[in-house]
Amino acid sequence: GTYTVRIGHPGFAGFEQSDVTVESGQTRTLPKVFLEENAGARPLTFIRYPLGSRPVLVRPGDEFSINIAAPATASDWHVSLESKWASAALEMKNATFNTGDGRWTLSAAAPASAEALLYGINLKFSGGEDFQPRAVMVVPEFKDSIRVVHLTDVHVYKNRRLFDLYEKMAAEVNLINPDVVVVTGDLTDSNGYTDENWPESDQYPPMLNLWNSYEVPTFILPGNHDMSPFHKEDDVLRWNRFFDTSDYSFNAGPYHFTAFDDSFLMIGGKQDEAFREELFPEQLSWIEKDLTENAGAKMRILLYHVPLHNTKSKVKELAAAQSVKLALYGHLHLNQVDKQRGTTYVQTGAAYDGSYRVLELVDGKIGEINAKKDGFSAFKVGALTTEESKSPDGGRVTLKVGNNSIREFPNAAWRVEMPSAPKYDCEGCKVAAVYPNGAKTLVKFTFDIPAKGEATAVLSVK
Repeated sequence: GTYTVRIGHPGFAGFEQSDVTVESGQTRTLPKVFLEENAGARPLTFIRYPLGSRPVLVRPGDEFSINIAAPATASDWHVSLESKWASAALEMKNATFNTGDGRWTLSAAAPASAEALLYGINLKFSGGEDFQPRAVMVVPEFKDSIRVVHLTDVHVYKNRRLFDLYEKMAAEVNLINPDVVVVTGDLTDSNGYTDENWPESDQYPPMLNLWNSYEVPTFILPGNHDMSPFHKEDDVLRWNRFFDTSDYSFNAGPYHFTAFDDSFLMIGGKQDEAFREELFPEQLSWIEKDLTENAGAKMRILLYHVPLHNTKSKVKELAAAQSVKLALYGHLHLNQVDKQRGTTYVQTGAAYDGSYRVLELVDGKIGEINAKKDGFSAFKVGALTTEESKSPDGGRVTLKVGNNSIREFPNAAWRVEMPSAPKYDCEGCKVAAVYPNGAKTLVKFTFDIPAKGEATAVLSVK
């Protein structure tokens, strides 16, 4: 008979060939197929910052730096913000080459007219071109209070069913409408431990592709399954091919986050002593310098993987001396909170088990995170359920959201493609933004989800 052949793999663009005829008793050989990694799920080329795993948050008109690994002879720079719904050329301010690391630093400004969206960076210059998705978040203004979703211990390829779980998790997190998502390690499952089930080199592209569904900035750092103490040098090289660094900091408006790799601070099954009892001296110096330089932040937050609050690490001393209020970590697959010397240490359960945590940072303080189940706002996928229906002409969308947790979610968000129109009505909701693109318009609307209840929102063309 005649068939359509489809070949796919998570993290890669699919292949399809139709009208493939097969006759009884004969072999049909197709040409060799090469699958290309999806954007953001391939090793880095020229752009090294900002990245989809380490984006930057800016307001219209704000200047920011772009780090490029390109030859000293590179010239004729053209950089733009690109998304499905809007694009804008960046205003280039300066370009300097650092002979020490062989990289360019470009200074650019987000256009004053840039829409509030999560954009990719499109780069073209005399020596080539590159694209990095989800690298720049343009926000109308920086807020004194933000919502943070904490994920950890993703363990891609623990089993194949996780890809379905993570699709549901992305939809739920997008609905909650956080300002940032932080992912504190163990993205893969076998690096440095075993490759009996999955080749190590195949794990990062599918893992990175998971985050392409997130509508908010996502920041990623490693765990011991990504930078294992067993194969540390090989894992560092592999990590840097996709992420460029494992120690970095960033700002979400007035909130400053310091992220670092502590994956080697653990006791392994192959020996009785910890691989190291402390961070490297240069790491401690960098953390202290970073915290000191950002002492004026509304709040400073530490991000890492292996627990430190129950060790002798000097990071605790730094946190106390610098009045660090919050630290987020993973590793043990538990939901647990400890407070020591003014710092709240928050551990979240494993994402591969469907767990995530929502934190409200309110005017420089940790806001309401109470929940009846375990004392803190830890959730599992399925806490929120959605049912969307459209009229035959697509001009009316009804969204019903159920919430089985005891926590309410104010300012939840939903995004839907609608026929382009001058105005839209929203019953039970508020139109937050519209992004027209020809005959279709992306409409983002917000609404409040009550605790242990249901919310209904109806969006329609006016």
